[in-house]
Amino acid sequence: INAEYMGKMVAVGPGSLEQILSVCVPEFGSLETSFFQQRLSGQPHATLLIASALGEPVGYLVAYDRYRDGSLYVWMTGTAPLYRRCGVLKTMVAAVEAEASRLMKNSLTIKTRNNRREMLSFLVADGWEFTAVETRTSSSENRICLRKSLSPHNNVM
Repeated sequence: INAEYMGKMVAVGPGSLEQILSVCVPEFGSLETSFFQQRLSGQPHATLLIASALGEPVGYLVAYDRYRDGSLYVWMTGTAPLYRRCGVLKTMVAAVEAEASRLMKNSLTIKTRNNRREMLSFLVADGWEFTAVETRTSSSENRICLRKSLSPHNNVM
């Protein structure tokens, strides 16, 4: 998927762990290949997407069939700070929606932390619905669970 936002051309397509690790997302610190390999081990439909601008990786989205309930779980997504509010996440979500439809999934699911206000704002504006809260000792660390239903007409055989 290609899109232009605020004068920046963004392309989203399949990616690799190496590309994902090259994207600097300060909130996540330094991530290792093993961190992703452990989570994705045994996942037959893991989706790794990379968003690129000017040929450089600027965002990523990793999803897989965690719950085996007809949904595709968006496990981790991040965008380099200079490319936030430029439509990178919106383009990656559109790409994962297309992939979920191709896999005959009826929805996307995601968890984010209560203190990730920009992410929560994006998800609400993009049509995601709150489904649960996983409480932690600190309410700012609570996990907010959301689901986005996919249009039945998108699930083409």
